[in-house]
Amino acid sequence: MNALNGGDGDDILAGLGGADTLIGGLGSDTADYTASTAGVIISLEAGTVAGGHAVGDTLTSIENLTGSAFTDALTGTDAGANVLNGGDGNDALIGLGGADTLIGGAGTDTANYIASTAGVIVNLDTGTGSGGHAEGDTLTGIENLIGSSFDDTLTGTDADANILTGGAGNDVLAGLGGADTLDGGVGGSDTADYTASTVGVIISLETGTAA
Repeated sequence: MNALNGGDGDDILAGLGGADTLIGGLGSDTADYTASTAGVIISLEAGTVAGGHAVGDTLTSIENLTGSAFTDALTGTDAGANVLNGGDGNDALIGLGGADTLIGGAGTDTANYIASTAGVIVNLDTGTGSGGHAEGDTLTGIENLIGSSFDDTLTGTDADANILTGGAGNDVLAGLGGADTLDGGVGGSDTADYTASTVGVIISLETGTAA
């Protein structure tokens, strides 16, 4: 059991195993779980931790999270600008409010905006976000998106096979290149947008197939 107090400055705190107390103090501070031997589940907003080296930890005045080499779920805060770095593994990143930086790392990673209080516009190809909890967000190494309960516009990448999930609301989903999965979600009138396609498309909503 360690007690790490960063004090002033932008600190990186790694408690490793045991029920550690990580106190960032002033500055923009990071709890680092890179060495964890299993995936971690951490919410800075709720102050909850689980899994791997995070079990039993207490985090205070921490703005940023670095996940493990496994499957992590990292959640920021409503108040501040958080940097959430999933590392390796298939990670889920929820920035909440603020101009957050979401870094997926290796693996197939998802940015989740289900908690947003307004519709979001997120473009993985440009790495930008606006509206609701996406306002000011920067996204890197993210393959999949989950929208809000409102009207969202979600755009994938030309290079990857993206999964875009609109959720409730009237959503516009543009997968761009790759073998994408477009899920309009329950309710609403949702649109699959192929405006950017460089050739004609053949689509059947009845069978759910495209060519």
